[in-house]
Amino acid sequence: EQEPHPNEVTLEELTALLHGTIRRGEGNSCFVLGPPGSGKSAIFEQSLTHAGGKPIVIRLSGIAQTSDKLAMREIAYQLTQQTGTTYLSGGDDEDDEDEDAPPPDADDGAEAPPTLTQDADENPFVVSSADPGALSPTHGNVSLPPAAQLPALISILTTLDRPVVLLLDAIDLFALHPRQALLYCTLDAVQSCQAQPGRNGLAVVGLTARLDTLYLLEKRVKSRFSQRVMRTGPVRSAGQYHLLARRFLEVGEFSENEEWGDKWREAVRKFMGEAEVETVLRDTFSLTRDVRVLQRILTGMVARLTPQAPFPTAAALQAAVASQRIREPFSYLPHLSYPALCLLVAWMHWDTIGHPEVNFEMLRKSFEDACHTSNVMPVTVNGVSIGMMRCQAFEALIDMRIFVPVAAPSASVGNTFVKYRCAIERYDIKNAVNVDGQVALKKWMAKTIL
Repeated sequence: EQEPHPNEVTLEELTALLHGTIRRGEGNSCFVLGPPGSGKSAIFEQSLTHAGGKPIVIRLSGIAQTSDKLAMREIAYQLTQQTGTTYLSGGDDEDDEDEDAPPPDADDGAEAPPTLTQDADENPFVVSSADPGALSPTHGNVSLPPAAQLPALISILTTLDRPVVLLLDAIDLFALHPRQALLYCTLDAVQSCQAQPGRNGLAVVGLTARLDTLYLLEKRVKSRFSQRVMRTGPVRSAGQYHLLARRFLEVGEFSENEEWGDKWREAVRKFMGEAEVETVLRDTFSLTRDVRVLQRILTGMVARLTPQAPFPTAAALQAAVASQRIREPFSYLPHLSYPALCLLVAWMHWDTIGHPEVNFEMLRKSFEDACHTSNVMPVTVNGVSIGMMRCQAFEALIDMRIFVPVAAPSASVGNTFVKYRCAIERYDIKNAVNVDGQVALKKWMAKTIL
């Protein structure tokens, strides 16, 4: 029997964890580890939906909140938006202590961070709505607490009238903050959270693609973590990748225009059954299993649909795939002049006999030998000597970085004797010559095949 996908297991476990926090007032913490694009954020959102209830969800990112002070401001701002209560503490002080400093005692046996009583008068963050100086939640200028009061702000999360779910995206970046003050305060609040009247649950969920995040935690922080680690994984097979692409393109029921919905579903069914589409998806899957790449490809294809061509096609999919891949560094090779192609074919001859580093005189000799043995290779082009044009073409190839010098220039070495190496592959030269269509050049190139 095939084992369930890690994402399915993580979805079930994370849903149960959030359910305990929202329904029973538990304090829970966990890490969700997985490669980029494996669905960590999507699984969190699905688990939050399945758990039900109306918790306060605070979303932080280690990329955006680069310090504990910025994280604290974001927490206060999101609480203000979701609770309708302004969180004030007189603004920031220039003489505040280190913004990233943790509670005074950081040892394992130290007391927990200072908690706030239920008396609103002793709460430095909550301002009564009756206070004439309080700012409304929609006020354009909301004063936020300084980072020195981080423990007090975190401890208030369990006293709110709804459970709180704190999402820490890229939590490995939070672990790089000085002394890990934010992680210490949040995990300590989770550890001390108990289901009792007047207090609600608190869950801390960390998402990261770094597998050694747990080892980045300091001892005092790790001792307060529940050690729950869940994992996600990419799509396992090309068949699952194909089904996922179908799900992205399928639409639900349309009550307004059911006829169009039926036509679209039929067009998607035919589109996914084409051999060219299966080949493109299989090749993309072999390059990367990141689902976000598939989303960008299909989004680009759908964005190109027009009223004249309203349904997806294999050609549109190939164009969307090409737009997501890196541009070829020498895409202009087929449009090079005839003398430039001659120099590249001459280099192929020298490379075949074991001399990948060449100078202009070596390339010129190879071309002259080819002219002597062939009666069809042109000696002039548009009335201009091929020798003169070869010299200009060689300089142009150097300017385009197709020929790269292998040593620093020297005054004792003439320009025609400076050694160069070719920066492009033989396969690319062969394709350029085939596109150009010169029969004599093709025959000369065929002699380079070992």
